[in-house]
Amino acid sequence: MKQSTNGKTQKTANGFKFKSPLVFAITLGGVFFLNSCCSFVIPPVTLTGNKTAIEKQIIGEQNELEKDVWMISSAKTAGKVEDQSKDPKATQDQKLKTEENRYTNEAFLIMDVYVEKLAKLKADKVVGEDNKGYVASLIENETVRKSLSKEILEKYNPQFEDDMEKGKDYRTLKETVAQINIARDLIIQGYMANQQRAGSKKIKKEEVGIIQKNKFHEASLKGEYIQDASGNWSQKN
Repeated sequence: MKQSTNGKTQKTANGFKFKSPLVFAITLGGVFFLNSCCSFVIPPVTLTGNKTAIEKQIIGEQNELEKDVWMISSAKTAGKVEDQSKDPKATQDQKLKTEENRYTNEAFLIMDVYVEKLAKLKADKVVGEDNKGYVASLIENETVRKSLSKEILEKYNPQFEDDMEKGKDYRTLKETVAQINIARDLIIQGYMANQQRAGSKKIKKEEVGIIQKNKFHEASLKGEYIQDASGNWSQKN
């Protein structure tokens, strides 16, 4: 008589842990309340009748992410503010506030998920703060690569992207950079909506990006990479 064994399902090696450690005091001078869920842009995976090992791995990682995003979103709906953007009786100020909250809510949800990963990537010197207010991958930057150890170069080797095991860290790098930049863009849009609601002088998106860049450069830790106005990368002193 054959006995069946049940394998234990473990969290993916990407290891999404969400302790909500985010202290985001550098949101350009505003404290925003969360009021809506966000949607994540996940790279498409071509599914066939017989899924390859790498497809199963990526799908597993994405499923874990979706579960955690749902939990974060559910935990924060207690402070939800009613969406008045479509209410014909809502004032322009109320509509702008709803728009502002939507942008910043989505940004915070993304940051909650990826903030620990970003910190690790910066510590490994494979991601840095660029000169426009966003983050950038440095694993293929020839100047930076010269300062990286063989272990780090192997760990984040782009050639391993489609390898189920060896490619996990590089896939995490790509996904984290993409999602953090989506959050950074949402922060800028939220700030601009806030300024419009306050009746302040209209400010360009690029100008807000520079303000954001300065904040994140100041917040960077010693040894992390930042990009100067000329496009050169160096470690913060």
